[in-house]
Amino acid sequence: PYKTGDKLDLYVTMVKGAEISLSPSRSAKHVAGDLEDAFDMMLPVEGRVAEVVKGGVRVNILGKLAFCPISQLDNSFVEKPEDWIGKKLEFRITKFKEGGRDIVVSRKMLLSEQKDLGEGTFLSEHKPGDIVSGTVRRLEKFGAFIELAPGVDGLAHVSELAWSRVNDPAEVLQVGQDVKVKFIKTDVDAAGRTRISLSIKQAGEQP
Repeated sequence: PYKTGDKLDLYVTMVKGAEISLSPSRSAKHVAGDLEDAFDMMLPVEGRVAEVVKGGVRVNILGKLAFCPISQLDNSFVEKPEDWIGKKLEFRITKFKEGGRDIVVSRKMLLSEQKDLGEGTFLSEHKPGDIVSGTVRRLEKFGAFIELAPGVDGLAHVSELAWSRVNDPAEVLQVGQDVKVKFIKTDVDAAGRTRISLSIKQAGEQP
């Protein structure tokens, strides 16, 4: 499949004197070393959800299987973990032992870090009263969660969706819909989390 002059990405598998052995794929030793480095340096790693097991899911990361507790798969409650099978996601390695035979990962930890960073950036660039763009991420009976930036959500209460009465947000909005919202205020709850309040009707746009 190759010809003279082709450029290849190769991995060093052995060095013996002046002889260097190369391979187009990483050895198990190299993979374990890369994952251990990611664990030590708290770097995100990409993996694919392979199967559902008791208490969580197995994630294939560079050919090695890691365990992700169901509580660490997402920021919100995961009702159907089987729906996640096949999804390619980023994780943080929280445990690495036995040369990579015992790996535990968390996506929730990574999402929380991204959320904190994103919220800090959003709040430094916007103030209450600003009109901003967002995407409907989730609908609940009490309102709509609007994604303002990656990992940053605000809540538009059902009373702030339209000037007319809305009984269910699903009557006027759908997940994935792009909307204009007015940034109303921020609050900090008992757990220390920042909550961003939004209004669609005050943005002058009816859904």
